[in-house]
Parts: sequence; structure tokens; C-alpha cells
Amino acid sequence: MFITTSSEYLSLHAANNLCKAIARFASQGGSKLGGLIYNARGQLDQPKLVEEFAQKIGSKLFCKIPRSPLIPEAEAHGKTVIDYAPSSDEAPSLPGTGSNASLKSRGSYSEASIS
Repeated sequence: MFITTSSEYLSLHAANNLCKAIARFASQGGSKLGGLIYNARGQLDQPKLVEEFAQKIGSKLFCKIPRSPLIPEAEAHGKTVIDYAPSSDEAPSLPGTGSNASLKSRGSYSEASIS
């Protein structure tokens, strides 16, 4: 399982609560935490804060989703960026798409580059 969070306090607080629930679930044979996805959605962009949080919970950053006006635009249309604008610069940089699929096996952090 992966948790998406921003560097805002309430987002990190919610992520921490989810981590506790995932740990309980994993101890009963369920899925474990695969890592964090950092969503740089707000004005406050502090990836170091999310990296420190990941270290404190014994996890890692899977990737970073940079701020983009296309994300709320796609949401307003009730679609994902991949469905709304599949040929956009943003689409291949999102988790679960071809360009980031190999990161899962490597367990490394990737910052998607969006112009």
C-alpha cells in the first residue's frame, strides 16, 4: 500500500494514522506499507519534511507529484490526469504509469519533472 501526502501538518497527521492502521493490518497478514507518495499540491512545498517523516516511520518516498494546474482541472471534470490528458507531460510522471513502474522494484525516490 502507498500513502499520498503533502507536507502540510494535517496531511502528515492523517498519513501517520493510516500508517498505524496499515501496521496493524500487516501484523495480521495483510499488506504492508510500500512507501509514501509526496503530493506537492499547496503553496507549502517542503519535500524534506516528508522525507524526514518517511524515515521516522521506517519507510521511504516512492515519488513526488509536482504542482500542476492540470491536476485540479482533471478533477473538475471527474477524471484522473491520465484519463483527462493522457498525452500531457504530467501523465507519464504519475505513480502507476510506465515511467514510474520500475521504481517500485528499485524502491527509489523519483521526482517527476513537469515543465
